[in-house]
Amino acid sequence: MLNNTGEGRFRQGSPASPVSFDSVGANQSDSVNNLMDVNAANRSSGPTTKVIYRKQRRTIKNRESAARSRARRQAYAHDLEARVHVLIEENIRLQQDMEEIKRRKQQYMEEVMKARKAKDGKKRLKRSWSSLC
Repeated sequence: MLNNTGEGRFRQGSPASPVSFDSVGANQSDSVNNLMDVNAANRSSGPTTKVIYRKQRRTIKNRESAARSRARRQAYAHDLEARVHVLIEENIRLQQDMEEIKRRKQQYMEEVMKARKAKDGKKRLKRSWSSLC
């Protein structure tokens, strides 16, 4: 907007305010309409207002870009948090599976040892050296 002295003055929400993707598009059309009004005034005012107009347009684009960047960063952070949650659950499941496999291995080894002891307790035929000569 232009004040009575012809100097440009632009008012916009604070850059730290939260912005969603829906509001970015709405703000953009409002900002463009405001700039169109300023553009009409620029034609009669001269080069000073053109510089102000360009600066305002650049400021608007920068704020919109920053809002999109913040939204992308927030979406990426949420995605990472979800992936961490999934990986933690998978890790817990794999640790439980590993404990079950260790338990089964121990049982198998105990059965093998029992079978060896039972086999050792039986009489075995011994080879006689006299039959080899």
